[in-house]
Amino acid sequence: MCPAHLKCEPAIGFIPLTRAQLAEASLKSRAGKGHGSRKKLLTAKEAAGYLRISLFTLRKIEQQGLIVPYRTPGGHRRYSLEMLNEYLEKSRSGPTAGQQ
Repeated sequence: MCPAHLKCEPAIGFIPLTRAQLAEASLKSRAGKGHGSRKKLLTAKEAAGYLRISLFTLRKIEQQGLIVPYRTPGGHRRYSLEMLNEYLEKSRSGPTAGQQ
């Protein structure tokens, strides 16, 4: 186990969180005291898992401008649950929603 004060990367073979687990973690982090307005940001792999799409599809969605990720100083992409949920809502009410 990694000490709480260190930021440890997940070990090889880790199991990504389910949508329900991510939502629960998001609610807990909002309810926690002393965290200020810090958001939990997901990696590209975690975001793709949350959306149930491939990394390639996630990149295509970004290229279309439908999701604009945050960038770390090293250039890595990070996503908030809010931006992913907004994308899901927009994609559900897209042009195919009116067609029957």
